[in-house]
Amino acid sequence: SATGNPRNKTALKPGHSLMDWIRLGNSGADLAGTGGRVRPVQHSELASHNKPGDMWMAIRGKVYNVTSYLDFHPGGVDELMRGAGKDATKLFDEVHAWVNYESLLAKCYIGPLRSTGVFKLVPEEPEDTSKSPNMPRFDWIQKTAEVTFIFYTKALCNPAVVVEFVNNLEFNVRIFLEGNVRHRYQFQVANNLQWPCTVRQSLEAGKVELVFNKLLPGLWTNYGQMEHEQTENYPMELHEYDVATRIEITHDSCALLLRPKNNSILQITPIGHHLSITGTVAEGQVVTRSYTPVPHSAVPTDCPPTFVPLLVKTYPLGALSKHLTRPVPLATALQISQPSGNFSLAKLKHHNRIALLAAGSGITPMLALLCYLLERSSNKMESVSLLYFNKTEADIWCREMLDNLCAKDKRLTVKHFLSDIDSPSSAQPTAPAAAGDSRPSTATTGDGAASAEDTPSKATTVERGRISLAIVQQLTNVDSPLAASFVCLCGPKPFNELACQHLEQAGHNPSYVHSFQG
Repeated sequence: SATGNPRNKTALKPGHSLMDWIRLGNSGADLAGTGGRVRPVQHSELASHNKPGDMWMAIRGKVYNVTSYLDFHPGGVDELMRGAGKDATKLFDEVHAWVNYESLLAKCYIGPLRSTGVFKLVPEEPEDTSKSPNMPRFDWIQKTAEVTFIFYTKALCNPAVVVEFVNNLEFNVRIFLEGNVRHRYQFQVANNLQWPCTVRQSLEAGKVELVFNKLLPGLWTNYGQMEHEQTENYPMELHEYDVATRIEITHDSCALLLRPKNNSILQITPIGHHLSITGTVAEGQVVTRSYTPVPHSAVPTDCPPTFVPLLVKTYPLGALSKHLTRPVPLATALQISQPSGNFSLAKLKHHNRIALLAAGSGITPMLALLCYLLERSSNKMESVSLLYFNKTEADIWCREMLDNLCAKDKRLTVKHFLSDIDSPSSAQPTAPAAAGDSRPSTATTGDGAASAEDTPSKATTVERGRISLAIVQQLTNVDSPLAASFVCLCGPKPFNELACQHLEQAGHNPSYVHSFQG
């Protein structure tokens, strides 16, 4: 019990133990009093919340509403009140340096403590990439019905992973790290496994898990044997894929699911990286272009784990895009490389207000990045703003996905800018449901109006506009809800160049801009 803990200075009331506090935190109660929104707090505002019925305190630059915690504090209300309305870091370290306050007060978190209204960031130290990364640490765990192979890379490593099935007793793993280093593992396991496996990644911790179901349940005495090989400056790998599913998502764009030959490859693309796809088109011409896979949730049908989901726009003069998106026959014998790119998640670790600027198909690298940022637990995001530029409303990709994300997370704002907003825009085609797909598709009512469940979130807006200095200045104005300390952008080359130019004119530090290039 709480009163039996020798560290307690006061006896807690019944129902106020640590377990009771955890239950309260998990009950859904808004302990922070912010409706789930993270926001910055000035020193003057912090100082005004200094009473037992309204108490905030700051620890290491993070502000917490500890009003609900007062009666749960083992040291008593008076002891906790010593930090009321102030930065209590020094006081906390004197008394409770061993306490994991971030976990204990996670549901009370309001936002970061701000000293001024200006972004002041410590420049990141350039990472030393001259040394080859150490071999990822390996481990394995098992349950009766499954076995998990674990690879520990460094935090925020964002590796590419390729798993190759040989047979039920053999598989290969390749992990691609920064510095053009490949780690290759060959496994011969003790008992039969089922394919495909499930890949789980914790990008913040740098952990990659491959979870295989056992063909016959039971505990193993060992996993078998593994051989490891490290290669630098490795040659490009190519794997053969076919287009298995084609679904029209707009008047000139399709969602595609690419299936590996023999279904024997499972490939994980790092956030912000792309694949080189080569196809033999008309008259035997061989064409290669870069495409960024999207999250499985971005395509309007179920996507098997070994398939690669793409969104592809068809261009009148685009030989490969027309080849990939043709309805009959579906494209086959495509050669796909392992992922490549230069985007580093570590660039973003000090930033918690980030803006994403996308034009047309430039939305593709933003989708996985957007999901990662909203789920990030270390230096939790205050706000994410997506500014998405298209010609007409009918050209917008992933509208339903973006609206749903806005509805679920108040930190996300999506603004659509249309260069031809007055053009009559026909409704986007409803994606035909794949066999076994129970997800609802976007639909319109008989008079063409969107049904109630398709109503956009209030966090999404649509207005006329092209990329401009006035729009970009909303990102650099600290009083703007779109204010951001880091900007990622992706679109046609003229869009990227103009966006960078406007950001520089608006006073944004070029070191805090990443431009995705296809």
